[in-house]
Amino acid sequence: MSTSRIAPDSFQLSNNHWFIVTYLFGCLSMMSFLTWSLLSPDPYAIVRDSSLEWLENISDLLAHLTAFSLFSSSVFGWYLLTGRPISARAVYAVMAYCLILEALQTFVPGRHCDAKDAMANLCGFVLGLAFVRVLSLFRRPVIAN
Repeated sequence: MSTSRIAPDSFQLSNNHWFIVTYLFGCLSMMSFLTWSLLSPDPYAIVRDSSLEWLENISDLLAHLTAFSLFSSSVFGWYLLTGRPISARAVYAVMAYCLILEALQTFVPGRHCDAKDAMANLCGFVLGLAFVRVLSLFRRPVIAN
């Protein structure tokens, strides 16, 4: 009587591992999208003449604020999910990312570095961080250490 063997447990990812991989992929995807949209000469070209054309009319400062609050809350949300304290290194890295992306626009044709946009990026960063800090007061970790 032959029975088929299932692969050893070392080759199977648990649900936690799939969640971790998916979450990190989402954060990297968001970071890639932000980088592309801020360093592209015309980021609205893909929505022109489509049903999403209304996105072009959103205030630039509101777009920066929203994008960076979503990005920083997703990055710092990782600490909320794992129950670890938010590291200073992560805070400085996300803050540097906010400012460096704005500064790099100087080298993109048709774009320029704007102090108001940099402030909107930083305000979004602070809002995302504050949101996660407030949530951490009410939530327990989802992923065990």
